[in-house]
Amino acid sequence: MPLTKLEAYDLVYGLMETVLDPDLEEKEVHNESESRFDITYLCPDGGEVRLAVTTSESESGPRYTAETRGTFIPQSCRSRRFVLTGNPSIEFSIDIGTTLTTEGFDFDMGGDFNGTVNWDYDDKSGTCRWALDLEGIVTSDLDSAEIYLRGQACNNDLDLDISDIFEIDL
Repeated sequence: MPLTKLEAYDLVYGLMETVLDPDLEEKEVHNESESRFDITYLCPDGGEVRLAVTTSESESGPRYTAETRGTFIPQSCRSRRFVLTGNPSIEFSIDIGTTLTTEGFDFDMGGDFNGTVNWDYDDKSGTCRWALDLEGIVTSDLDSAEIYLRGQACNNDLDLDISDIFEIDL
């Protein structure tokens, strides 16, 4: 049985809320260095999620770029009303750039989240494919940011504001 748009929203938002939680408890460190980590975290309501992330930074003249690539793999991770397991995973990329201008800074942010998770809740179960673009909109004075995930998830068109859980330091 397919998920409704509200259920798809809950699934995506709930898993992002879990993965982006700065207070997740580490279960096991598989690999950790300055530009790379692979850590299994305990999901707050049960289960676990493994995050494998690689980061890089570069500067070219007035432009600074930070790139993040990674994978998250939920394993019986309870998130809102769902129990989620990777099938096999969600892969993501996040690119943040700033350019120094005569008026201050130009800021841009983009990326994507793609992959598949299996879900269960109540007496339903299924598979949810993600094809979501990440877009960041920052005010010209760098005072606030709006972060959106837009695209397809669980056969639904979604436009999610995740600004309150995806925090960036400006």
